Amino acid sequence: MAAGTMATAAGAAVILYYVWLRKSEVKTDGVGSEEDEDLSKSSRSVKRRIVRRPAQAPATWLEAIATISETLRFTYSETLGKWPIGDLAFGINYLMRRQGNFEVASVYAGDNCVELKGEEIKKELNNLLRLLTLCRLFSKKPFPVFLDSAGYSEEDALLHKPKAGLMKPAFTIIRDENSKCFLLLIRGTHSIKDTLTAATGAVVPFHHSVLHDGGVSNLVLGYAHCGMVAAARWIAKLTAPCLLKAIAQYPDYKVKIVGHSLGGGTAALLTYILREHKEFAASTTCFTFAPAACMTWDLAESGKHFITTIINGSDLVPTFSAASVDDLRTEVTASSWLNDLRDQVERTKVLNVVYRSATALGSRLPSMATAKASVAGAGALLRPVSSSTKVVMKVSGSNAKGDDMTEPSLKSKTSSKALVTEVVTTKQMQTVGGLDHNDTDEDEPLIEMDRGITTSTTDEFVGGELWYELEKELKRQESEVDLHGRAEEAAAAKEISEQENVIAADVSSETRSAISSSDASENLRFYPPGRIMHIVAIPSSDAAVLDDHDGDGNGDGSNNGKVRIYETPRELYSKIRLSRTMINDHYMPMYKKMMELLIIELEKEEDCNFDVLQG
Repeated sequence: MAAGTMATAAGAAVILYYVWLRKSEVKTDGVGSEEDEDLSKSSRSVKRRIVRRPAQAPATWLEAIATISETLRFTYSETLGKWPIGDLAFGINYLMRRQGNFEVASVYAGDNCVELKGEEIKKELNNLLRLLTLCRLFSKKPFPVFLDSAGYSEEDALLHKPKAGLMKPAFTIIRDENSKCFLLLIRGTHSIKDTLTAATGAVVPFHHSVLHDGGVSNLVLGYAHCGMVAAARWIAKLTAPCLLKAIAQYPDYKVKIVGHSLGGGTAALLTYILREHKEFAASTTCFTFAPAACMTWDLAESGKHFITTIINGSDLVPTFSAASVDDLRTEVTASSWLNDLRDQVERTKVLNVVYRSATALGSRLPSMATAKASVAGAGALLRPVSSSTKVVMKVSGSNAKGDDMTEPSLKSKTSSKALVTEVVTTKQMQTVGGLDHNDTDEDEPLIEMDRGITTSTTDEFVGGELWYELEKELKRQESEVDLHGRAEEAAAAKEISEQENVIAADVSSETRSAISSSDASENLRFYPPGRIMHIVAIPSSDAAVLDDHDGDGNGDGSNNGKVRIYETPRELYSKIRLSRTMINDHYMPMYKKMMELLIIELEKEEDCNFDVLQG
């Protein structure tokens, strides 16, 4: 009972806190509501991504609940809140099949990329492979097993946080005597809490002060990933005292920060934070593997001389950000995935039967509605003339007019004759009943004379007059419809003209809003940090062409492809490139395998060059 009461009280407190938090956000947003009305929808979406509160790890369980709720809101707004279910379920798959497995070499080994080779790059790759192995062992093994596998003792572990929390990834600080450095290893996504940290992708301001000769020489402004900024600040708060003490004890040691995926982005941001302290400004460097796109352009460029980023193949994560996802959604929406889905349904036997049945039923429904409308129109056409229609029949004193009727009119169809006879009889009754009692006596002989007309003559005479009046009535209704239609067209034209005038008056402000929205979205686009080195597996044909281009005479095309590494420009990572291997290329075992193959390729080239020199 007591436990249930406590749970209820805790739930009520959480709800009240969440409501208060939302109200405070609404009040804050309400101050600038008048200015936001002039912004476009995309501009408002960009502004919603920017978090105004400080990016920091939650210290209490109430802050943790608020952070989780904000993360879930952001995740929904960027996925199901924007993406139609069809685009998510079928559009991305269609686009992936249409693009196929794009050739990585065509993008990341192009003319604007610089191939890295030689003894220096081989030494650097050996060092990077060792760091990647340590990072993998720390992520996958229990800490004592990690120490034993990596050749460290417990005295070498200066600080260790094995359990991850929300915006608090696991990390450790290791003293490496062989390389004379302190290794700060940050684990990547390994648990649900790490996933929530990565999903907290709102945009937060992040600035970096560049120190030189003990003073601030430059200030780099930008934005970064909220979850990773909070994680980096939390790690910096815990590790700075420990590292300061260690550097004071070992002044010739360097600080190397290493991470993969989520850990890579956090490591890069942590490097910016630590380098703002003069004790770490010159000795701290960072090595990231498959880092997330976590910062804007200027920040990423400012770290080229102390951050090294390694990317493998068609890895998705370094290109994945809110802005690139928006571009992908636009591309999916503009594609013809619906037609492709219809073709696939028709090619599948069971689905084809269902589809054809639904199509046949749908084709029947419009024809039934059309037939019903046609019957209704025929009924309106054959409806008796209303009492307001007055048929004036002028008859001479003799029956000569009735006798002069032509023969074709006497041979009308029986059904039409009966209908006209009924109409005439009704009309005559209404006409007689509607006569004024004050009519003169001269009208009475006319009525009596009309009654004396024979049935055949009356049918012949009234039939022609009635169809004439019906035709006149239909023409009159058509003219009224035409007049009504012209009036509606004139009103619509007037309304459109007024709207065009309003649009013409506001076009300049709307253009400015669209431009500002586009600029804001581009300014918030995230990129991988630092100097980027991309591992590329080149197919055999392309490798042969490149060998011939190098002019070494060995490009016979007999090889099975090569693995090479290029220094690539940052703008190549502004777009998501779909591939079947974009997930598999992200894992650390694949990075380790490709780096090992690359080192073997470089060693083979060195041996080949040595043999050529000896020959």
